[in-house]
Amino acid sequence: MKTKRTSGQGLIEVLVGSLILITLAWLGLDVATLVLAGTANDGLAKSAARAAANQMTKQGASDAAQKCINHFATSSIITKVGMIGDLQYQDKKEVVIKTEMQVRPPASFPGFEVITFRAQAVEPIGANPADL
Repeated sequence: MKTKRTSGQGLIEVLVGSLILITLAWLGLDVATLVLAGTANDGLAKSAARAAANQMTKQGASDAAQKCINHFATSSIITKVGMIGDLQYQDKKEVVIKTEMQVRPPASFPGFEVITFRAQAVEPIGANPADL
């Protein structure tokens, strides 16, 4: 009788398959992180614009928006948040705020270590007293 020798082909297939699955899992984690960070930046811009729209002066609006942005918690993934330039405060019309967020994906590829998201939000000014 002939005995069958094991050549280790099954082990190699499992190793290669595992490497491919791990790579796809890290890619999925990066994509999920980026989607959540983009959503968080949009929400931050909207919150800052709402805070600014409830103020009666441009300085008050700028202070309120900056306070809202300063209260955003950064982490090892979201490393920096801030307002881009000055807010646009058009008397009795609207407030326009632009925010920026820098994100470090957990398993970044070379050239994509830091990704910057930018968002803009527009809110009507609601803090004006009624004209009598």
